[in-house]
Amino acid sequence: MWSAEELGEHWTLGAEDLALLSGLPDAGKLGLAAQLAYWRQKGRFPDEEADLAPAVVGHLAAQLGVQADVLECASLAPGIQNFATFETHETFVTRLRAKHGRKSGFWGQVTGASEGGSRR
Repeated sequence: MWSAEELGEHWTLGAEDLALLSGLPDAGKLGLAAQLAYWRQKGRFPDEEADLAPAVVGHLAAQLGVQADVLECASLAPGIQNFATFETHETFVTRLRAKHGRKSGFWGQVTGASEGGSRR
């Protein structure tokens, strides 16, 4: 468990971080902030959401002025007026393949993940 002092010392965003995050949607701000801060602490990016303590996410969210649950899909749904305006996952993947089909390392990870395999 992180104390308030430890959170401030190890998980505080700097002015450059805040400038980088400005203009992003709330979920993008918090997601990128969490990845950057975790990388600074651990020397790697988090593997999964559980790698980030709720206190850390809350501390980062408070600095950004966003809700800590903004990364949860259920919290995003009320803001979507018409789901029909979004392309399906299959359409999205087809569009990516048409544009970036030669990136075999990437597609190997995507294919493994979409078939229920590991991303690594």
